[in-house]
Amino acid sequence: MKRILAFVSGMSPAIITETIYALATSSEPWIADEIYVLTTKTGKNKIQQELLDSGVYAKLCQQLDIDCKNYKLNAKNIEVVCNMGVELDDIRTKEDNDNFVIIKQKFEEKTIPS
Repeated sequence: MKRILAFVSGMSPAIITETIYALATSSEPWIADEIYVLTTKTGKNKIQQELLDSGVYAKLCQQLDIDCKNYKLNAKNIEVVCNMGVELDDIRTKEDNDNFVIIKQKFEEKTIPS
């Protein structure tokens, strides 16, 4: 069975690296096979800038002796909440929230075994 790590992230992408570190260094280390993130357009940009472009994520993988190619965190694994095809910067209205629920359900289909 695949080990899947799913995040809902907003403006603090450090939750991703902090969780990966905590799980990998626990008394019974847990390393995921796949990572998925559900976020907003702004959140995705922050993840890209603060974790990927900056090299923080690659350094974490190196520190934990995890192959980043196998432990993928990339644009394909980051799902952005949309409203009528437009990525949302934030969830502000009931309609935005309803779209979040729809995306969350699709997200769960990827991450929860049937």
